[in-house]
Amino acid sequence: MDKETKELFNALIKEMDRMQERINNKIDNSINAFKEENRNQHEQMMHEINACKLNLDTVDLLLKKVILLENEVNTLKEQMRELTA
Repeated sequence: MDKETKELFNALIKEMDRMQERINNKIDNSINAFKEENRNQHEQMMHEINACKLNLDTVDLLLKKVILLENEVNTLKEQMRELTA
């Protein structure tokens, strides 16, 4: 191989290395952006799930309180019937 051919070959290899590096950087940036977007979506979903759990717990507590109050009302009705009978 003569000197010019070697220089052209080396220049071509260097350019291919630079292209490969740019492609790798673009791919890495795309992957990092995708990961960040998924992380944000995951955090938002976890907030929504926790809010739903809190709502469910609140409804459960209110339902238990309603049942207790209904039982008290029924007990008081029974006591009133006994007093008026």
